[in-house]
Amino acid sequence: MCACCRSRKHTEPLRQLRAARGVLLGILNTEITGHLDSLDSTQPRDFIDRLCVARDVEAARQNGKRPGQAPLLATEIFSNTKIALVCMDLFLAGTDTSSTTVEWLLALLAVHTDVQRQLQVCCSDNTAISALAVG
Repeated sequence: MCACCRSRKHTEPLRQLRAARGVLLGILNTEITGHLDSLDSTQPRDFIDRLCVARDVEAARQNGKRPGQAPLLATEIFSNTKIALVCMDLFLAGTDTSSTTVEWLLALLAVHTDVQRQLQVCCSDNTAISALAVG
């Protein structure tokens, strides 16, 4: 590790990033636990349920039993931590995509002031956005 990376300049942001990661993983682990408590493998509600069902199917396959007969095992591939990390990746990727989209929207509105005026009128009049003719 170089001297620059050991400096205090980098220590505090890294500490804050690790703390934020820990908070997010804690929230996701709580969510996963809640999903496991109410899981119906025949009616998965969302992505977390589907991963938990996949873990059940894989555990059953490894145990030579039909799905639903084997307990949910924390296998190497489908551990709660790995499910939480996948969810965190998707959450952060979605956040980045959304912020980039808003940045482009604002940049394009700044360039196309005519559309910006139309949007302002539409929003001020409480007119449906679909009535806005962008084209």
